[in-house]
Amino acid sequence: MVKSNHTKWSVWALLLTLLLIQGCSKKNEVREVEVTKKTDLEMYLEAKRALDAGVWASAIQKYKDLRSHYPFGHYTEQGYLELAYAQFKTYKMEEAVVTVDRFLKNYPAHKNLDYAYYLKGLIYFNSDRGFFERANPPEVADHNQDNIRNAFTAFKNFIERFPDSAYAPDAHKRMVYSLFH
Repeated sequence: MVKSNHTKWSVWALLLTLLLIQGCSKKNEVREVEVTKKTDLEMYLEAKRALDAGVWASAIQKYKDLRSHYPFGHYTEQGYLELAYAQFKTYKMEEAVVTVDRFLKNYPAHKNLDYAYYLKGLIYFNSDRGFFERANPPEVADHNQDNIRNAFTAFKNFIERFPDSAYAPDAHKRMVYSLFH
């Protein structure tokens, strides 16, 4: 019996020592942070070129890089909207809505605020329409009713706030469509 207790204590002591060593090694670990020599304008233009070329994944990463290197500023503000659009184009609808909501919260006086509200409605409107659904539309009953309601509400809020926006006629048409589908 004495050997058994001694063995148990040895195992526990070894485990405790390993945990302590592992904990200490994590504290001494150095995190590498990539530093860029690019200006916010240069990073924004790279992201915008990727967006304009339809290289959505690259655009998303470049806008995220811009945001992490330059969390504030004009180009970062505009980059939020364009990031949401790129996420929308890659069918990352939940991420796109979160990005738009963050934009609306952080930049309530932005010159493109109307577009942000419109884009939110557009994201909800197309939430059920992935690549295959766009090629072969499902039956109306298959549509997610929450997304239809959310789209209608988002477009309604948009039109109430920005009735003279260039996007208002399209939002109105989508609201009418939502009522019948």
